[in-house]
Amino acid sequence: MWLCRFLLQLFYRIVYPGDWLIKWLAAPGIYLEDLFVTPTSRSLGVGSALLSYIGRHARAIGAGRIDWAVLKWNVGARKFYTETCGGEELAEWLGVRVEGEGKIERLAEL
Repeated sequence: MWLCRFLLQLFYRIVYPGDWLIKWLAAPGIYLEDLFVTPTSRSLGVGSALLSYIGRHARAIGAGRIDWAVLKWNVGARKFYTETCGGEELAEWLGVRVEGEGKIERLAEL
């Protein structure tokens, strides 16, 4: 498990080097960009260990919340996040993406 914690710590620092402030909570927060556990490592406690590490870090910095996204079709992950981790799926937020030929250029020219 120490390797999992090390890798997550390294990944977290590379992808998200600073904590962000949730203005309406007046507290820091964490956005977890990606969490992937290989299929052969699932059901071995790896995901729990990774998220537990994030939870301990959140507690240490006095975070108001932790956010992440999951694909709608990923029923196993959704069940783990809600039933095991105590997360709740948000109905009021939608993902927005600019991608594809000409779309970034269009955005740049607004």
